[in-house]
Amino acid sequence: MSTSPSKNITDSEMIDGKVRNKDERVRLKVVVDSCVKRWFEEYLLAAEQGDREMQSLVGAMYNTGYGVTRDPIKGKFWLDRARSGHWNHKDRKQ
Repeated sequence: MSTSPSKNITDSEMIDGKVRNKDERVRLKVVVDSCVKRWFEEYLLAAEQGDREMQSLVGAMYNTGYGVTRDPIKGKFWLDRARSGHWNHKDRKQ
C-alpha cells in the first residue's frame, strides 16, 4: 500500500524559525510551541478584524501566556473588547 501525503515533503522544513533536516529529531515541545505561536498570530488577525470569539480567545491567551508572552493588560483589553460587542438581553425590544 502506498499513501501519498497531502503536501510535498521536502528534505527540510522550517520549525521554530530554524530549518531542520527531515531526519533530525525535534522535541515535541518545540513543535507544539511553534504551532501555538502560529495559532496566536492567526487568532490575533481575526480578532483585529472584529471576530468576537477570537477576541475572547486572544484575551485568554494573553492572560495565561499561551502562545504569547503573558500580558494581563492586553488580555483585559481583548476580553473587554469582545464583551462590548455581545448582545445584551437588557437591550431587547419589548
